[in-house]
Amino acid sequence: MEDVKEHKKGTTSKAPKRRGDEYRNFRNDEPIHIKYTSIKSRKRFKTVNQWDAAHERRPYFGLTQACRMLRDEFRPIYFRELGFAIDLHLGQYLATFGSNEDEQSSGQSVANIMQAPLADDGADLLPFLEKLRKLKQPRLEKPNMTINGQRHWNRDSLLAILCCEWGKDTGDLARAKTCITKITFVKSLEAERHNRSNEFPMLAMYLDADFFVSQTQQIMEAHMKNLLYWFELEEVDKMVTQFRCGGESFAFRSEANWYGKDPATIVRLRD
Repeated sequence: MEDVKEHKKGTTSKAPKRRGDEYRNFRNDEPIHIKYTSIKSRKRFKTVNQWDAAHERRPYFGLTQACRMLRDEFRPIYFRELGFAIDLHLGQYLATFGSNEDEQSSGQSVANIMQAPLADDGADLLPFLEKLRKLKQPRLEKPNMTINGQRHWNRDSLLAILCCEWGKDTGDLARAKTCITKITFVKSLEAERHNRSNEFPMLAMYLDADFFVSQTQQIMEAHMKNLLYWFELEEVDKMVTQFRCGGESFAFRSEANWYGKDPATIVRLRD
């Protein structure tokens, strides 16, 4: 571990993959971004040089896979010291790299939730958000929802946004979170119109009715819209969020302005 700490003080040069590309320099103390991709057998590292090149910023990474004892004892310490960043597939990450059985079980549970068919009342993600907030690894980053110039989002990217924002303990969001009793993904309001409705869920937030005692409906709606802004969900274009509180429901849609200068907005959907 002392060697790893010394290694983090230096830099690493990444060789270009294509002709014409330039070398990229990384500070070794920057978090390593993990991608969720399958490894084809033809791409597995078969030589020492290939392994060294692939894990240049991860000295002694092979020790984390040497045997069960080192995997259980050394890997959690190593991962905390080295530093990793991830933006998607948080459940799969914890199920694979969790430092103990509880983290791995929690990761597998949320991975199952994210893969299950959408229903009118989904499983609660709030316990997972609370548990993830207390973990130091991995570092969570906002996902890039732009693919080939077009915005794309699904359950994984929405969960990543929620995880990033839920971990913040300052500002208005930190105080407003106390009224949230459940967060889940459910069928969209127009699910019957879409053949692929399972890929575009509706976010459902359950709020404590006691939080709004003696408050007007106008104040309630303003608070719900503020929650979406504080979670920074206004940029997720055409996403619908339904708040459920005291037997009533309030639906809002995000409307991002990708190409203009006007800010993104959130509008109330009427029955």
